[in-house]
Amino acid sequence: MGGDFNSHHRHWNCSRANTFGKHLLKFSTDNRLHIAAPPTPTRFGNLTPSTLDIALIKKLNFHCNADSISALTSDHNPVLFTFDHTLHTNTNLTYHIPNWAKFYTHLDQATYTPHNLNTPDGLEFSINHLTNIINSCYHATSKKILKSAKISHFSTAIRKKITLRNQLRKIWQTSRHPTDRLNYLQLNNEIHHQIRQEKNKQWNNHLSSLSTHDNSLWHTIKSIRKQTHLIPPQK
Repeated sequence: MGGDFNSHHRHWNCSRANTFGKHLLKFSTDNRLHIAAPPTPTRFGNLTPSTLDIALIKKLNFHCNADSISALTSDHNPVLFTFDHTLHTNTNLTYHIPNWAKFYTHLDQATYTPHNLNTPDGLEFSINHLTNIINSCYHATSKKILKSAKISHFSTAIRKKITLRNQLRKIWQTSRHPTDRLNYLQLNNEIHHQIRQEKNKQWNNHLSSLSTHDNSLWHTIKSIRKQTHLIPPQK
């Protein structure tokens, strides 16, 4: 269920909390509801922008992403809720390492003229314009680093359970309900048991494939008998 509940709370990115917000947070905690809210405000009025348009979710183990969209001239932004039920594969990750000295220089030299701040459209235009300037300066003075993600050697079934386990853990961390904790721990123990079984199976298959003809047997024995030399701490 989603909409404008006229409830303010820092739990969903508001700058303050009101009575309705405190009651709504307690109600969601007591009934094990997940509150989905966008990271940016949904209402821009005469006062401080706030996040009023949220959704209450129950017994849905898919990750929910909420986005506040600046598509209307109203003081309320529409909110798009998307549910991701796919299993993500490992991809390369791009990191940006900024040069802060150059960033400050670029930002200082950037031209920024505030628009009319007395209207919602003018305020929204000015915010977007300033945000674009900051992002442009950041990317212009940052160095991209491509890092390969770790490749999982577990089966698809185990990876799906790991994804579900992480979702259950997030639900329990939000609700702190004993039943949610029990569901998380049961699946976590099941995953550890299946991982041990799969590792034992992989190791047995590896031992069965060893041979003296291609020296694979001797390489395995050498790796097992190889001692790790510990470097003593400096005195």
